[in-house]
Amino acid sequence: MTIPGNFLASGMGVLPHTDLEKGRALAMSVDIPFWPQLPKVRYEEDMYAQVAHRFPGSHINVKKRKVEFNQATFYKDLETYLFKVDDPHFFS
Repeated sequence: MTIPGNFLASGMGVLPHTDLEKGRALAMSVDIPFWPQLPKVRYEEDMYAQVAHRFPGSHINVKKRKVEFNQATFYKDLETYLFKVDDPHFFS
């Protein structure tokens, strides 16, 4: 039995680089190129910031480089979120 892909590997999308060109070069140097995410260059590329985008009660604080959560805002925004959760443009 063989495993499809012949054990070709790809990298994780999130890289620790601060140099765009070095991050791109690494992403293109592996067997299966990938789209690099560089959160040290731009915090919005952090996977937690991306998942929290539009989630009720969450606020992406770019200056502090963290995702903040407010329970009161969560309950306030929850109904709008539930009505729009099936709209693909809401999360684009």
